[in-house]
Amino acid sequence: MTIRRNLPALPACVVALTLAGAPSVATPLRTDGAVTRQADAERMTFALPSLSVAISRPGEERLAATGLANIDDKATATPRTIYRFGSITKPITAVAVLQLYERGRLDLDAPIQRYCPDFPVKAQPITARLLLGHQAGIRDYDYKRFREEFLSSTPYPSIAASLSIFANDPLKFEPGSKFLYSSWGYVLLGCVVEGAARMRFQDYVSREILRPARMTDTGFTEPSSRAATPYGRDGTGFKVSPTVDLSDRVAAGALRSTPRDLARFAQALMAGRLLRPATVALMWTEGRTSDGRPTGYGLGWRISDGGAAVWHGGSSVGGSSFLLIHPREMAATAFATNVDLWTEGREQVGARLLALPVGASKVPQGR
Repeated sequence: MTIRRNLPALPACVVALTLAGAPSVATPLRTDGAVTRQADAERMTFALPSLSVAISRPGEERLAATGLANIDDKATATPRTIYRFGSITKPITAVAVLQLYERGRLDLDAPIQRYCPDFPVKAQPITARLLLGHQAGIRDYDYKRFREEFLSSTPYPSIAASLSIFANDPLKFEPGSKFLYSSWGYVLLGCVVEGAARMRFQDYVSREILRPARMTDTGFTEPSSRAATPYGRDGTGFKVSPTVDLSDRVAAGALRSTPRDLARFAQALMAGRLLRPATVALMWTEGRTSDGRPTGYGLGWRISDGGAAVWHGGSSVGGSSFLLIHPREMAATAFATNVDLWTEGREQVGARLLALPVGASKVPQGR
């Protein structure tokens, strides 16, 4: 079914939110009028069904939500609407790898079979450092087999089982010699985390990243009550996305979350609650190939303006997202929508959001 795109601008609103773990207690959470107006303008410019936004600085949190989480039901998006975040899972996986490196449980330069014996040995060794920087030679999705891979509905019982999709394929190049963005490379990193941590990837991320960062609305399963309906484009309208199973890309693109939680993740990183400052600096240093060419990518993050901006985008089936951090200003913005393949102009949207005059809604960070 095609749904015609005729979405009116929505005003700023006050939404009542239920605290996780307290089913009968509602906490009011104000949306920010200036941010909502900017978000609505961006939504209309890019013809999105909804757009939820968070802007954060230390002690400040500004939230906005505009448009429809479900077009048929005319259900409006709120700051607690859950979106598919796609490849923004990758920076979170990178933090997991680097935590284990800090704790002496993972050598970034050891062959990955030390931690993931299910992956076959290749002609040249592959390391976690090369995988983090997309320089390992692992292929990405095969877009000639788009339905079988990106739109896969095949369930996989474990990360190790999902390696079968690409494990026996030859490397695209000698590791370290080139940059090739690879979601399958990050799936392999999920197996590395499991071997080093000796627990399921999802359990490790929940305990060591989501909980310390207070990301209470983030997880690997899609809750039915607050999840935005996923859409794709169909001419001048939207159509509901096909049913997919994201168990093939757990560590690369399976997280569901809110922009508010992503902004909290950014602040936790900058405050040193997830990694030491020296490790964050390592993560946000632009990589180079073996012949010295810059890659524009650190360890799990895109790098712009000499490190003045670090960011990552995501596009899942029925969802697109973006996280932009300005480390020197301790500022971050995150936003998400419920339509896939929105990639153009997102860094500029983030810059416009962070350029809004400071005058934030004060929100206790524990909520």
